[in-house]
Order: sequence, then C-alpha cells, then structure tokens
Amino acid sequence: MSEKLSTSHGDSEFPPTWDIPIQALSVLIYRPNRRRVGLIAGVVGTLLVGINQGSVLVSDHLSWLVWARVVSDYLIPTIVSSLGLLAGSHRATIKNGSHEPNT
Repeated sequence: MSEKLSTSHGDSEFPPTWDIPIQALSVLIYRPNRRRVGLIAGVVGTLLVGINQGSVLVSDHLSWLVWARVVSDYLIPTIVSSLGLLAGSHRATIKNGSHEPNT
C-alpha cells in the first residue's frame, strides 16, 4: 500500500520512480531527493576534504590542483548518492522487490 507524501509547497504526490533514462531526471530533481543528496554530499564531502586536503588547507599552500581536489571531494559523494537514489527508485527494482537486473 502506497502512501502519498506531502511536499513543502502544500500539494501531495507520490515520490517519482523511473523506467527509462529520461524519467530518472524527475527522480533527481524531486525536492526531497535533492535535499537528501545535498545533505549527504555536504557531510561526506566535508569529511573527505578534512581527511584528504586538511593539512594543505591549513598550511596555506593552495593551488588550482588543491581546489580541484576539494571540488572532487564534494562531487564524488553527490554522484554516488544520486546513483543509489536512482537504483532504489527504478520501477523494475521496486516491482520485483530485488536488486537483481531483469534478464
């Protein structure tokens, strides 16, 4: 039994799922999903920056390469979180109740 979710702008709708790649965009831009991905990327990215670039940032030896690494420390968790979200919202996965690809 599916329940409707209430969004912050007052209307209610089901969380989007996808079957073909173009529909995956609606999953990614759905407001609660964007918020969740952003939170995960912010927390994990900050931890990665501290671990990977902390000593360089403190020592003040900043270069474009260091900033590129900082950006990647936030980009990687964003991509991984988004892919996990897409894997969990794929209609075939939901319908079959498993994470095995259809053959």
